Amino acid sequence: MGSGMSKILPESGRWLLPSMAGLDYIDVRVLNYREKDNHFLIAYYDKIANENHYRWVDKKEVKKLKYNIFKIPMIENYADANTIGEYFSELLLSLWDQGEGFSGKRPFGNSDWKYEVYASLIKASVVKGKIDEYDCILEFDDKQRSKADKLIFDAISKNMVG
Repeated sequence: MGSGMSKILPESGRWLLPSMAGLDYIDVRVLNYREKDNHFLIAYYDKIANENHYRWVDKKEVKKLKYNIFKIPMIENYADANTIGEYFSELLLSLWDQGEGFSGKRPFGNSDWKYEVYASLIKASVVKGKIDEYDCILEFDDKQRSKADKLIFDAISKNMVG
């Protein structure tokens, strides 16, 4: 691979990919770039199927795979949302509906609403931390919280705005 090639390849890491369990975050290695049609060759291991996969993905699809955390299932939550995307949709609808009366501290009646999203990211192994059998966070350091916040900011800016 030439020196210009490394500037083209996206970062390897955890991407949202279809697996036998449905959409799941999987560790992905980016192996190559095919310039003629703007595709990347990626490699990943599906733990449930117990097999390696190699796949060409379109350059445009890469951004969707890397940043779409909105498909991750939510833990039980006060918004009754099934996914992180639905959770943020409910949050935005609540803001719009309540206007000046909106409580950023308690948008769904509780003050730990951000931790429902953090716990969902931990449960999906997107960030590191520990949760108990009730999905309450037991361990979650500042480094992982910053990583989670960056993922959320990226997802909002890349998926909601385009």
